[in-house]
Amino acid sequence: PPGSIAALARQYWRYGYWQARMLRRYPESIRWRQALPPIFVLCLVIFGIFGIWFSAARWILVLQASIYLLVLLLAGFKESINKRDAMLLLGLPLTIATMHLSWGTAFLWSLVRRQL
Repeated sequence: PPGSIAALARQYWRYGYWQARMLRRYPESIRWRQALPPIFVLCLVIFGIFGIWFSAARWILVLQASIYLLVLLLAGFKESINKRDAMLLLGLPLTIATMHLSWGTAFLWSLVRRQL
C-alpha cells in the first residue's frame, strides 16, 4: 500500500486515467461499480456549477455530499470498533474518499483530454 494519502491519490489517479482508456478499447468490460466514482464526481461538478444559479442544485449537492460523508463516517466508526483502532475512525473515510475522488476525476479527465 502507498505510504501517504498523496501517494494513494496518485496511484488511483493512474488507475482511473488508464481505466477510461482501456474501456474505450473494450467497452464491454465495464462493470457498474467502475462507473460509480466517475458518476459521483460528475454529479459533484454539475450540481456545484448549477448550484451557483439554482438553489435546488445546491441542496442536491449538499444532500449528495452529506450522505456520502455519513456513509464513510459510519464505515470508519464500524471498522474502528471492530478492529479496536481509533485511527480508522477518520483514516478509513479519508482513504476511501481519496480513492473514489482520485479515480473518478482521473477517469473523467481521461475522457475530456481525449476530446481536446
